[in-house]
Amino acid sequence: MAGPTVDDLSIEELERLILVRRRQARLAAWNGKALNSKRRRPLAVWEKLLRLAELAVVLALVATFFISGRGWIAIRQQVPLPTDGITFVQPPETSATPALLPADVVVSNVRPAPIIPAQAAEIPTHVQAWISPAPAQPVPAPAAAPPTRIVIPSIGVDAPVAEGTDWESLKYQVGHHPGTAHPGQRGNMVLAAHNDVYGELFRYLPDVPVGEIVTVYATQQAYRYRITERRIILPDQGEVMLPTTGPTLTLISCHPYLIDTHRIVLFGELLE
Repeated sequence: MAGPTVDDLSIEELERLILVRRRQARLAAWNGKALNSKRRRPLAVWEKLLRLAELAVVLALVATFFISGRGWIAIRQQVPLPTDGITFVQPPETSATPALLPADVVVSNVRPAPIIPAQAAEIPTHVQAWISPAPAQPVPAPAAAPPTRIVIPSIGVDAPVAEGTDWESLKYQVGHHPGTAHPGQRGNMVLAAHNDVYGELFRYLPDVPVGEIVTVYATQQAYRYRITERRIILPDQGEVMLPTTGPTLTLISCHPYLIDTHRIVLFGELLE
């Protein structure tokens, strides 16, 4: 005897039948997915190596973009804008000048050679302004002691000054280049410090404005210097450390920050 047909079922029975069939279909689909996932084969060795190679390529591309970005920043920083008030000076091709070693490694401890008048014609034009005779000016009595402290208000520097500019001398302090002038003395007093290690004392030296008053102490005696010029130079442009006829200050550090391909130099003159 044949079972009841769809036509023989009531509406309620049809609805119950539809619900049962839907549950059965969902259960069958779920069981099929579970079975397929169990049958999924493991990755072969060559497939694993291929995925590792793809990951390595992606990491290499990321590293390349990062390095290229740093290089672009370095190029932008090496040539400052005219509004920065910094002069980029190229070294003279034939001028024999003392070497300026990296300020955050070592600045040579060799005493700068004295200026001989007969050699003045051989000195580059941009250096002659620093060694030409200057008008007499009243200055404080020169200090018998070397500098012991420096204060640069605009960048928040208040640091001790040590004698020497070798690696050990520049740890967490500013170094006084041996053989250069003492505070208040006629001549070029050269001070150097790190910009990106050991306290980063001169990290913001490029931000010091022209006209800033820098105070250098010899024990308790204070000597005030006004910043007159900023320059970015190459590491071998040592003429900035040459002696001068007037009482001057030269501050040196590496530039740009964390790249250190050039040097930032600030020049100052002693106030009355």
